[in-house]
Amino acid sequence: MTVTVVQGSGDKVRTTSINLPTSASVKELKKEFAKATGKSVHRISFKLEPGAADKKEQVRLEDDNKSLDSYGVKESTKVLFKDLGPQIGYRLVFLLEYFGPMVFVLFYSIRPAFIYGADAATKEYDWVARAGVVCWTLHFLKREYETLFVHKFSRPTMPLSNLFKNCVYYWTFGAVIGYPLCSPGFKAPAETVAYAGLVIFAVAEVGNLICHLMLSSLRPAEGSTARTIPSGFLFDFVACPNYTFEVLSWVGFSIMTQLPLAYLFTLVGFLQVPFGRFLQAARLVAFSHRPLPASTVPSRPSRTLASDGRLGDEEAQRLQEVVRRCLRQAAPRGHHSLPVLEGHGHDTFPPNAEVGGVGRCSSVVGGQRVSMRIKKER
Repeated sequence: MTVTVVQGSGDKVRTTSINLPTSASVKELKKEFAKATGKSVHRISFKLEPGAADKKEQVRLEDDNKSLDSYGVKESTKVLFKDLGPQIGYRLVFLLEYFGPMVFVLFYSIRPAFIYGADAATKEYDWVARAGVVCWTLHFLKREYETLFVHKFSRPTMPLSNLFKNCVYYWTFGAVIGYPLCSPGFKAPAETVAYAGLVIFAVAEVGNLICHLMLSSLRPAEGSTARTIPSGFLFDFVACPNYTFEVLSWVGFSIMTQLPLAYLFTLVGFLQVPFGRFLQAARLVAFSHRPLPASTVPSRPSRTLASDGRLGDEEAQRLQEVVRRCLRQAAPRGHHSLPVLEGHGHDTFPPNAEVGGVGRCSSVVGGQRVSMRIKKER
């Protein structure tokens, strides 16, 4: 079949015709388009505009391993190209952003004379300051280890701009926290407070590592987009326990050192992570076609979606419960409205309704509107 790829808009519209077998995947289309245009395959993104391939709304061809036919792409279908811009490897970004904070703090720890004064290096370290340096370094060493040997990335690259954004965040806080932590004038809190913070930090770091190992085991290989609903440990009670432990680690570090900037670092990290990651977890549950664990939907037996591609009333209500539970876990109770599934004007799907794009879940979480589509893959 021939797929027409459209680039640009207005007077600058260009089209490229790509010949592919009918069973071709999105990845094959990207490779052939890259050969035809000389663009890096990592910069290529495709989407279908509303009306194309009988789609009522814009559809992104996000899964490289899915066939074009599954997205409704047929002979002479027009596919829109978007240049994602300069890209950089996921793993490299993580390695660089975690390396900077360690370098800053370890550099401060030798107490350079041009920063702290000529006699600073001869002054004795308070054990809390030394423990803070060790904890900080071990945390980012753990992250480097996880990046190299634990995490499995579904995509090979991300926008190059993310490198600068992530590095500015981590490197800046490494610079401003390392300075007072390693200063000869550092004043430690009471020992009971310091020990309490140290214990919280240590337990949370172990918990975070366990969560990452569990999540890694659910993805079969690097580059796979397969997602399984995690269960066990704290996954039955918290939407993203890996981030719960991440925040607790820095809470413990802040309690131990009593540095105002450490508390600010914890707060900024808390505000920028939970919503996006929660939404990712909620989408995982909503889009999963596997049996739902009993712990996820209490007092209801686990069942898969109907094999004929239709969704019954009971299944729709079960999916609604799952998304409700995810939202409760991610948002403070009583502060945000809970979602309602909408299909053909009803609160839940009518019996045996076609699933393709019918179901919607909408709610306000953290001041933002969350909309999810419940869909059975064809």
